[in-house]
Amino acid sequence: MVPLAGFEPAAHGSGIGPGVRDGPRWDKMGGQSDDRGGNGMSSKTKWRVLAAVVVIVLLALLGAAVAVVGVTGLGLRWLLVGVAIAQWLTYVVTIRPFVSRGIVNSRLVLGSHLVHGSLSLAAFGCAFGCAELLAGAGLFVQALGEVVLTLAVCALVLRGRRWYPATRVLAERMSGDTFESGLLARLRVIVLG
Repeated sequence: MVPLAGFEPAAHGSGIGPGVRDGPRWDKMGGQSDDRGGNGMSSKTKWRVLAAVVVIVLLALLGAAVAVVGVTGLGLRWLLVGVAIAQWLTYVVTIRPFVSRGIVNSRLVLGSHLVHGSLSLAAFGCAFGCAELLAGAGLFVQALGEVVLTLAVCALVLRGRRWYPATRVLAERMSGDTFESGLLARLRVIVLG
């Protein structure tokens, strides 16, 4: 069976990520590919059905957002709010089977999402403030201000190994001691080609 990305069992008993439980219960979505549950579907079919449901829910919610904005005459900002709501609701639909089966610890996932969301809102607020502060300056100065702010947020996230869940998981997967050097080497390869 090919597990859903991010839900594969971790090597050496280490954690998979914030809120994802390790161990024998990870494959509760249907067992091995030749295992057929009570409804006669193989594991691969169950994964395909889940993926299809997620895509259908996302498309329906995006269509609803476009329709509401179109009918009410709201602007692009409200369409983006509708897209964000559609994405979050689709994420809830995606993760619900894993929470209900005990594969994912909902408290840890919620906690990590609160940290990510708080930092994201703060970063967007700072970017908006930077844009307002530099509104009278030239385009180059505005862009430079946003780039400096973006680099500061990236540095904060990369140094936030103890408090930022995504950085903690990345550090664990990159063997802890070589986190900064390994990440910088990989970024250098990406940037320089």
